[in-house]
Amino acid sequence: MNHDDPAYLTCTNAALDHLRRSDPILGCVIDRMRPLRRGIEPDPFIAIVHSVIGQQISGKAQDSIIARAESEFGALNFENLRAVSADRLRATGISERKANTIRAVIDQVASGLIQPHKFHTQSDQEIVESLTTIKGIGLWTVEMVLIFSLRRPNVISFKDLGIRRGMEILYQQKPVTREFYDIKAARYAPYATTASLYLWEIAGTGLPVKSDRKSEAND
Repeated sequence: MNHDDPAYLTCTNAALDHLRRSDPILGCVIDRMRPLRRGIEPDPFIAIVHSVIGQQISGKAQDSIIARAESEFGALNFENLRAVSADRLRATGISERKANTIRAVIDQVASGLIQPHKFHTQSDQEIVESLTTIKGIGLWTVEMVLIFSLRRPNVISFKDLGIRRGMEILYQQKPVTREFYDIKAARYAPYATTASLYLWEIAGTGLPVKSDRKSEAND
């Protein structure tokens, strides 16, 4: 990913060229789509909170709840939330389970067991292992932090409905099995994050042109 602008996640020429070579079906779509970029949250703690709020709800619902919480507490950073109870979090529309998870994140950061400011020195797997010790945080939640805060270049999520929906549309493959997903993820590497951006775009807007390409399910 291009790290020149710290406010965005964008696609490098190296990533796009690799995806064109390794997956021509995706490559054809890349050539027909506008260049993609997504805004990020550079504070990893805030990104964790946002990702927890976003579990199993739509992006629109997530944005609405985050806006209500920010109107109550300000930016959802550690300093603003460290003394906020789970009940006060729930009053902004956050579910009880998610409020308890956010409170557990706050407590672990306060105790030093989790140190988000050091994530930039840790591997993806180290961050996954650290955060998934917290009840209520699973792999998807951490993957979203890796993408939309730390801008790690090779992250794609099987658990993400938008990713699987994008694959269904692009490859005419329904359902997307774990085996099929793993084949594609291996082809995308080491630039799976760029592929994720395009799959989300396809899931949200459809293909830019109708394709009669056959699925590669058996390759």
